Amino acid sequence: MTKKTVLIILAIFCIIAIYNLKTPSNRLASSEIENEVPLVEEMIAPAETAVELVSSGQAQTGYSTGYSPATLRKISILKEILAGKNDNDPRMDTDLKNLSNEDKDALVDMYKDLKAESLNDKGTIAFLIGRELTRSEDAEFLKNILSEEPCLSLENCGVTNSQRDPHMDNVNNVTLSYPQIVALNRIKTFVQTQDLQTANSNVLNHLIDAVKIGQNSKIPMVQDRSKEIANLLTRN
Repeated sequence: MTKKTVLIILAIFCIIAIYNLKTPSNRLASSEIENEVPLVEEMIAPAETAVELVSSGQAQTGYSTGYSPATLRKISILKEILAGKNDNDPRMDTDLKNLSNEDKDALVDMYKDLKAESLNDKGTIAFLIGRELTRSEDAEFLKNILSEEPCLSLENCGVTNSQRDPHMDNVNNVTLSYPQIVALNRIKTFVQTQDLQTANSNVLNHLIDAVKIGQNSKIPMVQDRSKEIANLLTRN
């Protein structure tokens, strides 16, 4: 073997060694990589990140760059609360109260981005907007919730769970219709606490329509609560 050949072989070994140093030998399987990607509603950016997204001209998925840093901060706080699954978080009554119209618009966008099966998250947003019914868009949002197709199972809203336990039907019905139940509770509170004679007519008309939709719901519990509210409206 000539000296030139030996040098060529050594050069090849050096190149291979350098390549191995730069390339990880233990690569994650594709399924493991997918498991590292969190769900959209679990991707919680701190408030500072929300501000940075606005200033840099970038937006979180599903949100307009037009939203102010203050609004994006509230969305960030809500995501933290939802991820922690703590409906009693005190920030619900501090940071997420006295919402501006922009705040509510952002919450509606967030609601639309949620999976159909994210029932607790959707119900929480319905509560936040419903407890401050100040404009027709707020009431229309609740009406649209009542117009949604019933969720048939927690695993897949479009498919009935054949393994369901009949003894748990009442609990399951509350869970599966949680956004609608929350919307109706907010409407009922509005009807009971507001002077309907002087209330915003556009808001009231949307709420009346929502109750009518609820009365025709395929969900018995939603029907019953809607009829109860309809009776209250008749008395006023």
